Amino acid sequence: MRHLRRASPNLTVSRINGAEVEHCRVGCAHPTGLRTVSGQPDEYVEANLMSRASGWKLSGRVSLWRYTENDRNYPGWNINADLTGCESLLELLDALISDGQGSRSIHLTPPTPAQLQVPANQGGTAAWVAPAKLRVSLSDVASDWRFPQDQNPASLMFGSEWVAPLREGLVGMSAGRGDFSIGKTSIDSLGLWFWWSPSHPHPGLVDG
Repeated sequence: MRHLRRASPNLTVSRINGAEVEHCRVGCAHPTGLRTVSGQPDEYVEANLMSRASGWKLSGRVSLWRYTENDRNYPGWNINADLTGCESLLELLDALISDGQGSRSIHLTPPTPAQLQVPANQGGTAAWVAPAKLRVSLSDVASDWRFPQDQNPASLMFGSEWVAPLREGLVGMSAGRGDFSIGKTSIDSLGLWFWWSPSHPHPGLVDG
């Protein structure tokens, strides 16, 4: 954020995401100490200053892919992340909910042969495609689930009804659980399958 000019002894002007904003130094009646100059509403300015999601950065590894071969038996998107990646995605989910809106891009890592052995589509040899980025957005429509097959970048928009299932999937994946999906499947939207990391034994093989 760069100061542009001084509007008065009690004001400075900065540019935030293209909007000029006056910052009240003293005696300002605005509860946040801000008011806009270039016509942007106050809510816009406050969201940009206070957004938790905007300050989020991915830690760990996250992979997303879908199959182009034998996709009838393995439909939809597939996700896998290491423990650090799962924790980082949970932090992003919490940040979006706290903000009440917004979106964030996630840089993805292509799945390794070991990761592909977990779902084992055609023994791990089935053809697949993987995007380099995933854009995650929180919708203001609670039931929204939009996850098209596009991959430049991939884009998931979800409403509040899907927060708990997403959280359950990420927590489960970090604990070595998977082989289940969430989301709405339609002609223009896919579900999301969770898979445990290769470092975890298959849940069914864990000694009880």
